[in-house]
Amino acid sequence: MLHIPEQLLGQKGITNTLLHAQPASFQSDEFPVKTARTPKETDELAKVGFDYFTVMDNVQIFLKRK
Repeated sequence: MLHIPEQLLGQKGITNTLLHAQPASFQSDEFPVKTARTPKETDELAKVGFDYFTVMDNVQIFLKRK
């Protein structure tokens, strides 16, 4: 864990430092997965926020962070 003296943060006590030094919350690591075989399917997935991931067996795979 990174230690930053309270004086550098402009705070007088550790309590305030701890309030502001909480770990960030990250989005879920779960990803809905969709596949596309045609340009039309690819376009539809892109329009609703899916990101291209890879191709496997001539099928495009898309992911979307929840």
